[in-house]
Amino acid sequence: MHDLHNLSILVHIRIDVQDRVDNLEIVMDYFHKNCTNVQFVIINDDKSPDNRLKKLHSKYGNTSKFLFQENSGEYHRTRALNEASKHTDREYLIAGDTDVIVHPDYIASSIQYCNENKNTGGIYPYNGLFIHVSEDHKKTIKKSKSIDFLNKCIPSKENQYPHYKNNDIYVAHTRSVGGCVMYKHDVWNKINGYNPNFVGWGAEDDEINYRMKMLGYDFPKLTDDKAIVWHLPHRSAVRESQPYYEHNLQLRQYVWSLKTKSQMEEYIKTWKL
Repeated sequence: MHDLHNLSILVHIRIDVQDRVDNLEIVMDYFHKNCTNVQFVIINDDKSPDNRLKKLHSKYGNTSKFLFQENSGEYHRTRALNEASKHTDREYLIAGDTDVIVHPDYIASSIQYCNENKNTGGIYPYNGLFIHVSEDHKKTIKKSKSIDFLNKCIPSKENQYPHYKNNDIYVAHTRSVGGCVMYKHDVWNKINGYNPNFVGWGAEDDEINYRMKMLGYDFPKLTDDKAIVWHLPHRSAVRESQPYYEHNLQLRQYVWSLKTKSQMEEYIKTWKL
């Protein structure tokens, strides 16, 4: 079992459907079975606290933290994760989602890589392959708390394209930069965390990737063929619609237009972590 004493997993949650809570419980159960000294910082960003998190709080409240951030109807994933980062002093952070799992082997190897490569500011503990699993696989993960069997379902390289699917998996992305991203906590503070000007979700992971590199830090991905993000299914939700997506794309484009380190340093001073 891997000891995660130097890592905190930050998860932003909006409970638009019950599946969010169910999936988060599967994710937390999975890490607690396969790792020691696990710490989650869960932040519920909504108009009011949701009582459906009480079960998880009673189950894991002795090791993890459960926060609430009130919004007025417009949620901000970036602001929620920035707030969550202030509630842990662990050396590494993972910005995760309620529905994703990575194998602890790759978390451990990512930490080792960062320790050995001092200029690394963050790392993707997977190779960019983002796979949706079936409801049947979700049930198996919930029961066994293991994803080793999923390694048998990894598509061959010639099939690693969006929309490849069989009865069990669906390859949503081959070059993903979100869902599960690890940061050195001290570098996270130096780059001022996520950009709070993004509304909702979308493009914030592309932006921080570019910003990290412009500020002089390496931000690699693992290359192991089995280092994959597995995404648990959930019902569609009305609140999944994103009316601010175009705004986010324009903001990302503006940040990409900054071409010098000094320009980027001045830009990140415009918000407070």
